[in-house]
Amino acid sequence: MLNDLYSLESFYGAQAAALFFSDLARRYGTDFVTGALQSGDLTVRQVYVGPDSGRRLIYLTDQGRGKVMHDL
Repeated sequence: MLNDLYSLESFYGAQAAALFFSDLARRYGTDFVTGALQSGDLTVRQVYVGPDSGRRLIYLTDQGRGKVMHDL
C-alpha cells in the first residue's frame, strides 16, 4: 500500500498523490489502512467541497515515504 502511494507521488507529485480511504480499505482491508494511519505512515485529510465532500483522502507521511525508500 505504501509502495502504491509512493508510485503515485513519483508520477504526480506529493501534493497530488492521494487515494480515498474507502478505495484503500477495499483493496488492503480497513484494519491495515487504520493501522498505517495510527502508526504514522499515512495521514488523512477530509474533503469538504464538491462531489467527494465527506470522503477522506489518504497521503503518505514523511515516515511512510522513508519506509518505502528504505525498502528500495
